[in-house]
Amino acid sequence: MAEFKLRLQLQEDVEKTVRVNRDEFVVGRLPICDLYLPFLEISRHHSRFVKIAINSGKAVVSCSAFKL
Repeated sequence: MAEFKLRLQLQEDVEKTVRVNRDEFVVGRLPICDLYLPFLEISRHHSRFVKIAINSGKAVVSCSAFKL
């Protein structure tokens, strides 16, 4: 399974990389999310990344906002 990386800009000069080894990954303000971001600007279930294909060892990922 090919992994993908999310690069987060936490502050102007602080960046963090998160490695993802699963086919679906949820980002949000709830502690049950795969990536927990405890900021009021972030929705409880903010976005979902879904691996839709692997081509030559590289993951193609779709990102969508949750609509509850």
